Amino acid sequence: MSYDWGRIKGIKTLGIEFADSPHNASGTIYGNGKNQIALHVHVQALNETGNIVFNPTPNEVNAIDGNLYLADRGNLANRLPRFTSGTQPREWFLMATRNEYVTSPSGTRSTATPPERAQTGADGTITYTYYVMCPYTETRRSIGLAVQVRNVPSAINSGTTDFDSTGTSPGIEQSVVTLVAQTPRNIEGNELQLAHTRPIDNYSPPKIGQVSDYVDVYTWTVPSRMNAHHWIWEAGSRTITNSYFMESHTDDNANKRWIFFACVLPPQQNGAGLLQSRTYDRYVGEGAGGAYVGFLGDKYETKQPYQVHVEANQVAVCKTFGKHFAHTGDAISPEMRQPAYLHIVDTAGTRYRLYFSFTWLPNAPLASVNLDGEPQVSSNLVTEDW
Repeated sequence: MSYDWGRIKGIKTLGIEFADSPHNASGTIYGNGKNQIALHVHVQALNETGNIVFNPTPNEVNAIDGNLYLADRGNLANRLPRFTSGTQPREWFLMATRNEYVTSPSGTRSTATPPERAQTGADGTITYTYYVMCPYTETRRSIGLAVQVRNVPSAINSGTTDFDSTGTSPGIEQSVVTLVAQTPRNIEGNELQLAHTRPIDNYSPPKIGQVSDYVDVYTWTVPSRMNAHHWIWEAGSRTITNSYFMESHTDDNANKRWIFFACVLPPQQNGAGLLQSRTYDRYVGEGAGGAYVGFLGDKYETKQPYQVHVEANQVAVCKTFGKHFAHTGDAISPEMRQPAYLHIVDTAGTRYRLYFSFTWLPNAPLASVNLDGEPQVSSNLVTEDW
């Protein structure tokens, strides 16, 4: 591709630094193909008389950008490919666009304001912003990066010159940064802190002819070091409006339906990936027939309200067991089994697959079932490569 270099006949300065922490010489990134580190690259161009090009034109800015590379400081031939769309490169690469998972060199959420694609200072310095990423498939766990600008027209002949920031180009000081890729750490299921409450309790072992109505709330708290970014439902899994497991049984003597019901409740989130606490008011769940806005067991004449509060780093499962819930009819098919699959995505873009299973002792008659001590709800959490 040809470029209009305009007045540019040389390079005076080249510099590279982290956008969040300009004074850091090194930074860490998770090698998951999602985490980004923002880098600023500074370029001052010269004209044919050796003076700085002030107020470079858009064509001149684009000419430098189109011939600018981030390369391995030890071997400038190893240049990071630019990725725009399609299949990700299998090695270190860079992008010109920012995603949701930009972190600082220390691994915390980035606080840098995304600048325009290129900005020009009063001294003629052009600042470009690039985002470096490392995929799972990359075997080099660290890389030193320098800036290289190639094919710059010469002021003395019809040839071209390459410039770089390794300290070997005449008149250009060394400017490099080092990136270290960390392997995404798996979060084990037992690291989730489990809490159990029973906001409604009219409980006795569910035997024929006896009343047993209760609501259980299981809350899993994600470790703070995980720094959760957002929650998403796995493709094919039921969404929050109808993600439930339901199994019903008929008490032949009383001729009443026993129902075991569970739904998964994540926190509130917005488009920026920021999480906040949420309170589900009088919530049991929502089904195809309408909203479950309370609990109506066999003993109660009116719906029993309750709340489920979920903090930003939590997910809750609401489980009910009993007779005559507050649902809109008995058209829901029995034996509905729908495990819930949630993905927790952290601020570095690593995805964790959280699986919830809801346990009823299969095929056991009500007279022999004692739910005390049974887990009822279990979870498993693993890191996923995506």
